[in-house]
Amino acid sequence: MGRFERVRVWTARHRVISAVVVTALMAGSVTAVLPSFGGPERAAAAPNVSGWDETAMDAWEVVGLNDRSDIVWPVPVWAFAEVGNRVFVGGRFTQVRRGPGYTEYDQPFLAAFDRDSGEWIDTFRPVIENGVYALSASPDGTRLLVGGEFTNINGAPNTSGLAALDPITGEVDPGFTANVTNSGGVNSVKEIVTHGNDVYIGGEFTHVQGAAGAPTRQYRVSKLAGATGAVDTSFDVRVGGGKVWALAIPPDGSTLYLGGFFSAVNGAPDTNWFAAVDLATGRNVIPNPDPHTNSRDWVFDLAATNDHVYVAGELHRMWVHDASDLNLSRYYYTGGYGGDYQALDITGNTLVTGGHFHGYEIERNPETLGSVPNPDFGQVQWVGTWNTDTARPTYGFAPRLGMADGVWALMTDSAGKLWVGGDPTVSGDNSTRGFAVFPLADPTQPPNLARDRPATQSSVSGTALRWNNQTASARCPQDSHGLPGAAVDGKVAGGLWECSTSHTARETNPWWQVDLGASHDLDLLKVSTMWGNDSSTGVPFRNELDDA
Repeated sequence: MGRFERVRVWTARHRVISAVVVTALMAGSVTAVLPSFGGPERAAAAPNVSGWDETAMDAWEVVGLNDRSDIVWPVPVWAFAEVGNRVFVGGRFTQVRRGPGYTEYDQPFLAAFDRDSGEWIDTFRPVIENGVYALSASPDGTRLLVGGEFTNINGAPNTSGLAALDPITGEVDPGFTANVTNSGGVNSVKEIVTHGNDVYIGGEFTHVQGAAGAPTRQYRVSKLAGATGAVDTSFDVRVGGGKVWALAIPPDGSTLYLGGFFSAVNGAPDTNWFAAVDLATGRNVIPNPDPHTNSRDWVFDLAATNDHVYVAGELHRMWVHDASDLNLSRYYYTGGYGGDYQALDITGNTLVTGGHFHGYEIERNPETLGSVPNPDFGQVQWVGTWNTDTARPTYGFAPRLGMADGVWALMTDSAGKLWVGGDPTVSGDNSTRGFAVFPLADPTQPPNLARDRPATQSSVSGTALRWNNQTASARCPQDSHGLPGAAVDGKVAGGLWECSTSHTARETNPWWQVDLGASHDLDLLKVSTMWGNDSSTGVPFRNELDDA
């Protein structure tokens, strides 16, 4: 079989996913003859800025789930870190294995894998008492910092919730003594970030014991010396209520951003869920003019450039704030049938987003809360990509993953591979339990149709949206996010931008076409239908290939 191109076409159907697969060995162009749809004509080209292969590499996997956790989401993988040529995976898993049917080895909560091959490193065997939720290389790059809900690692003292490990042996570094306690409940460290020689931790704790002496009162965030874990008492952040789930520092090192489930930071108004403080002192830097006021605006992750702060959270949204004043530039909504944003990672000028979304991105104008007619509107599923220069989606990476609660951890390693963690079970047809690793794509591979091939379609002037076989005004009172029309690999070729249409004519056999460009073999043509507002089980369409 030759190289393959994949086409996906979405039309308006309600909670329906159906697909037709045909095979061909031809060159030229492909035409899909579709049922009628309304909306403006739009180009379907999306550059693949990510450069990742959409098929996960063959690697070991993690299985099992420890149910002794204060975190409600039953997800096996929560964190990644790279030290040397090893990638460390942390979470609630209990075993590692080569794949289905292979021996399962007990290695709960933290495991090491070769960065290049994905092979499990069985000489790294720390004994951890409970789940791992945060990982980071130490500021000097010689140790692995581990945070979580555990009370100890390897039975060593001063390792409650936080420890530094030798990345080769898994032994605790006795020179780093910072650890956390929580006088009111489960102690946990959910986030670790570094800047210069300093370490910042966030989670659910009331005290941190540093290099020596009695525990120091801290309020869910602490700044530590990277070498010893000594508490920097000049850094004073007081987070009220709940817990801190996310920290982010922009490249210029100006600010520490906090996100999570909390009511206020330093007692300041409008600092629930998300706030910005001075990196050195912990004082509030910028009042938030667009506070997250909904009682469910929980924040799961943060990512920052010098220009924008990306806030991933509940209610199926990702907020984009301007770094200079925290004004809400825009936010993106995956729709009523989408899902939450849960993980973020920036590599170069690409932001990778992960979650349990499987719907459509719609850019929202913060002034009107209305849909912005955006040519980059398209579909995302589990993982999405964005250009940080423009703070807009690119839809250049669409891996085939099977999940339930979605993506909770993302990392791009020094070799350029993307590690995606959460509760994946398959990538394409391959088992990828707990995490999947996507290598850089072969630069000689011909591009997917959506990436740099324009789509055209027959005129949509006067085309109607058929609602229960009626040609009239159509409304979607439950779908405030609007309706997609047709897209290729997630990029819209035509769509409905409002919740109603009053077109009265119907076009006969409308069509949509993509030029394949230079001649090459075509192995797989896949057309699928999803979403809309009726109970139909599918849409009739015809695929035509020609050699022109």
